[in-house]
Amino acid sequence: MAIPAKLKKIYQNKLAVAPLVRKMGVAATGALLKEIDEPDLKKYLYDFCDKEFTQNRIKITAEKFCLAFWGKSATYIKYKDMSLVWFVPIINEVIDGVYEKQKKLFCFQNKAQMDLERDIWRLYFMKGPSLNKRDFDFSKINKIEMRYEAKMYYRDLLKNERDFRNDRGIALLTAGINFMTDCNPRIRRFADISVPDISNLIVSLQNGKIKTQFSDNYSVSSIRKMVQRMSAVTEYLIARKGYVYAPKGNQFDDYSFYNTGGMEKNTDCIPEEVVVDINNHIGELTNEYRLMYRLMVETGLHAKEISFLKRGDIVPSQYEEYYRLTYIQYKNEWRSRFSGYDAHKITLISTSLAKEVLEYINNTEDVRKLSGEDYIFISKRVKGSTTRFTLPQMAQFVAAINRIIKKHNITTETGELWHFTSRQARKTIAVQMAENGATATEIAIRLAHSDTKTTEKYYAEVRRKRLAELNSEFFKKKFAIFVGEENLSQYTEKERKDLYVEFSLNLREVELGQCSRHLSDGPCGRTGHFQCATCPKICTGLPYLDKWQKIFDSQNQRIKELEKLYYDEAISENEYKEFLEYKRELMVRNRAKSIIDSIRGDRNGN
Repeated sequence: MAIPAKLKKIYQNKLAVAPLVRKMGVAATGALLKEIDEPDLKKYLYDFCDKEFTQNRIKITAEKFCLAFWGKSATYIKYKDMSLVWFVPIINEVIDGVYEKQKKLFCFQNKAQMDLERDIWRLYFMKGPSLNKRDFDFSKINKIEMRYEAKMYYRDLLKNERDFRNDRGIALLTAGINFMTDCNPRIRRFADISVPDISNLIVSLQNGKIKTQFSDNYSVSSIRKMVQRMSAVTEYLIARKGYVYAPKGNQFDDYSFYNTGGMEKNTDCIPEEVVVDINNHIGELTNEYRLMYRLMVETGLHAKEISFLKRGDIVPSQYEEYYRLTYIQYKNEWRSRFSGYDAHKITLISTSLAKEVLEYINNTEDVRKLSGEDYIFISKRVKGSTTRFTLPQMAQFVAAINRIIKKHNITTETGELWHFTSRQARKTIAVQMAENGATATEIAIRLAHSDTKTTEKYYAEVRRKRLAELNSEFFKKKFAIFVGEENLSQYTEKERKDLYVEFSLNLREVELGQCSRHLSDGPCGRTGHFQCATCPKICTGLPYLDKWQKIFDSQNQRIKELEKLYYDEAISENEYKEFLEYKRELMVRNRAKSIIDSIRGDRNGN
């Protein structure tokens, strides 16, 4: 094997040719490389990649390789310098080989990366056929001692994990620690944190004194998670045997957060008119995204469950109109396997949708053969001079649907532009089932909930929705009378329905309207229509306008008679205005006038 003299040192030390390229240019350097026998050249390139990327736990790509090896971009090497056409297939083979090695090695090495002497842990995980990473960066924690304690906690937390898509609260923990130590420099370890320190943190978070990296205020949910994560670290240190700096107690135990779920933004159900409009334009999506959307709205599966479906997961069922779909419930996969249960779940999809998916599988079979994977929605992505096989990215899928919504101005009944998220389809199915009388157990089975607690949330939302429908506007439309929300607030959903029935049967009718007095208020002590006229529980409207007009006219006459009587008795206006009988009559007249004006205003559409 003859190695050109100018390449000898570079070849022996597995170095890049970038310095040589700067002196001689790409074409001349490429000509020198071409003199090396192909097997030796491949070995040299493998060794270079191993030294430059694999040993440093850096995922290789064509772009990274070309920049490191040539000092040029992959686009330049592949398209702009035709003298390297011979080199492209060689390096493609090398990069693919190195990448396959990294997929196995990097995940295996994760545990070794969780070293308490390292401040940054680069942890890799597989998402379908793709290698992904997450960096746990402890260097951002200012206090060295607390940084070390955080690493102790996370090493124990992550030691058996395989999926690192979630940062496990390290960003929130870092923000909380740094604020505390900035405010109180005496805090060096978790054992030094006192109740006033925690109170100051929570108040500052609530007041917006501490901002997120995007300069936003922390939500109530994030504040809770931050405090709970700091509490978890403290609890871990207390339980750790032999740790001399363990806290004596967990000061965070004095703080609890209640009903924070109600303060979070709930996932919206997709309105029927929005579903119809999206379906009208769904053909504008790629076949991949179109089928994923249809599976999502028909089954309620999580986005990840759909993207990880495999060939063979859709088979005929015993019912002619349905096919059987088998999927892995990834959200509770670890719990199922820990308990000895099968993580695979079964649901049904329509025959028409199943046949479309099966046709898509047949049309994309070549991609699965090339990748060696069975995922239905796997796709080939060419970047630079290398080919990668990837699964759908949910952010891109959701963005594609929202582009259609924006393009066609798909809005709700109120004219608000709809914003689609991947969880809405699942929520919509659950709420529709609850509205149609499905039991909590039936919904839990349908959506593969581990228990009925989540399902009960949907029932609570349906109850709130129905309660909201029986509002003032509802009673106004049904009976042409106004029932104030302050009166309705006393009534449960069932009681509002009963109130509707009683109004329909005129069981609550009094001379001037319908009485909305709640049973808990006890018996009514008012008598006569003049007493009802000033009662806040009276519900009245257009059918009672004539009676209110008679009261108003009667009160006007009564007030004139009183004023004449006072005049005859030489009582001044300043005096009789303070008389109780005059005030009472005036109040009834003014109340009647106010109601008459309101009824007439509603009738005229004001």
